[in-house]
Amino acid sequence: MLIAADASPGHPGWYAGLVIGFVVVVVVVAVVAAILTFASRIAEQGQQTVQALERARASTDVLQDVPSIEQLVAQVRDAARGARGALMKGPT
Repeated sequence: MLIAADASPGHPGWYAGLVIGFVVVVVVVAVVAAILTFASRIAEQGQQTVQALERARASTDVLQDVPSIEQLVAQVRDAARGARGALMKGPT
């Protein structure tokens, strides 16, 4: 009980220490809460980004066929040129 007797009005350092400790704990709790809130938002935005990338990939899958389509167009163009050349020569 000696400690309780030392906490008399003649020792204001105890009260100041308790108040400062309480303030520090409150500030730390507020900072941790803010960090957790931001982390949650970042995770949500990450999920939205993944979904958007999946939609973009699905939309651009057809672009893989462009080279083969380009080859087919070139073949048709070459055949059309050949046919035009044959028609321009006329019957022999």
